[in-house]
Amino acid sequence: MRSFYYRLFAFILIFIFVAIYSIDNNSLQNTKFRTFSEAKRALYFLDRNENSFYCNCAINNKHEINFESCGYTPSKKLLKRALKSEVEHIVTAHNLCSSTPEWKSGNNKCSKKGKKYKGRDCAVKYNESCLRAHNDLNNLRLSVGEINVARSNYKFAIIPGESRRFGSCDFEIENHTAEPSEKIRGEIARTYLFMDIAYPELKILTSSEKMFYIKWSNEYPVSLKECNRNEKILTLQKSNNTITRELCNHLNKK
Repeated sequence: MRSFYYRLFAFILIFIFVAIYSIDNNSLQNTKFRTFSEAKRALYFLDRNENSFYCNCAINNKHEINFESCGYTPSKKLLKRALKSEVEHIVTAHNLCSSTPEWKSGNNKCSKKGKKYKGRDCAVKYNESCLRAHNDLNNLRLSVGEINVARSNYKFAIIPGESRRFGSCDFEIENHTAEPSEKIRGEIARTYLFMDIAYPELKILTSSEKMFYIKWSNEYPVSLKECNRNEKILTLQKSNNTITRELCNHLNKK
């Protein structure tokens, strides 16, 4: 039965890709949140009753992490970061914007006290596609601060073994690679796939990476919880993950 649903969702996903690629990208992109501060406020409102994404830790109304709720073991070095939830880019800012001219070479407007700069700050400020993608709610989740630091700009992949660095948290990091829990791999995959379609000019995924995330999306189908959250994003941002939305429509018809 599982192989049947695997094939079914694989077929549906291909159909969705064909349909979405014919849509004007502007209708898919975030045009509402112009600053990261605005996006963060919206995210804290959106996920105000939710646990942290990677480790499923409870978060109180002061954005503090409850270690006991998830068996999280913080390091002494990053205890202050571990105590707080932070806003994490699923597709990292580096992955989103490092291909832009502003990141690579800077911009004449990227100057502070007479000194020119480049990189993330310049790209987010003066590259429209980078700005929109950087502040897109579809790509943002609440994370334990220490996990946000540890993940850095690493891409996701499968890591052999089950080395646990953060107590009971099923999130592994090794050799500049991160492996998330099976429970969230599908959502991560659909985030990458959607961001790649919505912002093609940013060149987010290679062909092999795209196939990897299609495989994850098929292996870990959408849940009702994911569908509900996606609809809330549409209300807040006026655009949401259309891949998830179409898969949710098929899920509701089953």
